[in-house]
Order: sequence, then C-alpha cells, then structure tokens
Amino acid sequence: MKKLILILPLLLLASGVQAQGLKGKFMFTLKAGSPCFLENDINRKTFLGSQIDYFLNDQILVGMNLNYMNYYHPVDRFTDVEYSGLRDKDKFDNQWKWYSLTFSSKLLLESGRFSPFIEMGVGFYIPQLIYYKYYYLIDGYTNTTVKIHKKTRYGFNLGIGVQYRVWKGFCLQFEGLMNNVFKKSDDTSYDSAFDFAILDAGVSMIF
Repeated sequence: MKKLILILPLLLLASGVQAQGLKGKFMFTLKAGSPCFLENDINRKTFLGSQIDYFLNDQILVGMNLNYMNYYHPVDRFTDVEYSGLRDKDKFDNQWKWYSLTFSSKLLLESGRFSPFIEMGVGFYIPQLIYYKYYYLIDGYTNTTVKIHKKTRYGFNLGIGVQYRVWKGFCLQFEGLMNNVFKKSDDTSYDSAFDFAILDAGVSMIF
C-alpha cells in the first residue's frame, strides 16, 4: 500500500504531461554543442544556438533558429607573416565565425514525456574570417587584425533528436543536425559546398 501511495503521484504527473495540449503554444530553446567537420585540422570549435518554435498541434512545430559557430583553421594563403626575411605560417590560425538564420519544421514522433523528433530547415549562413597580418619593421615587427565579411550563403539542415519533458513547461533536448551550405567560395573550402554536423544539448521552456 505504501508503494502504491508513492507511485501514484508519479503516474498522475506522467499522465498530466501526456494529456496536456500543446497546440498554439511556443517553445523557446537555448542550446550549446560542438561542430563536427570532415576536415581533421579544425580545432577549438564552439556552437551556440537559440530557437523558437510554435506548436501547430501536439506533434508538428514550425520555428526559427539563430545560431553561432566559431572555429580555428590552420593558416592558409590569407595570412601573410613576414618578419626578419622569414615566413612562418605554422604559428597562427585563422578564425572563422558563422552566423546562421534558418526556418525549420519539427515533427515529434511521440507527444508524451519522451519525444523523439525529426527536424529540417532552410536559411542563410553568414561567414566572417579573422586573421593577422604581420609587417616587418626596422626594430621588429607588428601585427594587424583583419576581418573579412564574406557573402551570405544559402543552406539547409536535417537532423534527429529527442526531447524529454521534465515538467509541463520545461524540457531537455539532445540533437544531431547535418548542415549543407551551398556555393561556398574557394576561400572557405576547397569544395563548392560546405558540410558539417552539430551535436548539441539544450533546455526548452514552453509557454
């Protein structure tokens, strides 16, 4: 009897989460993770993201994502290091920053507490390159920080994940997302396209 008394509130809580209607509500998510690249020489990677979704019904959501990705790439032809008659291109890394604004749709395969989902989106990817130029002077050398804002690229993403509702208005989320950026120029990749994956975790509030 004591066990039943202890278990009953948990069953009621689970049924309450299952029965709660989500149609017409919003879900705001903050997430962080790590990008995964096909190239092996990318390091110090960071991913931060935010997402707001609207429930069309208990299982279908539409939303908007604003994400930030930062990583360092070994120095290439854009970095000009010249001092004392030497060229040293191994000391300094180029920093890449990507800002993306995408519009997404999400399908919850289950509408209960534990909800696997699939997601896809399309949008804009905006790159920025930061590197350092070193100039030789009579008494040494100096450096200049150079920032280049590249042209906005178009892309899409496709992913799967799981959402766990801790409480009726609070969720935990784990997600894997594959991104493809179209028509990347030669200064950002040797290929015409740029593919990378994101593994992230986040917290969501439903209101």
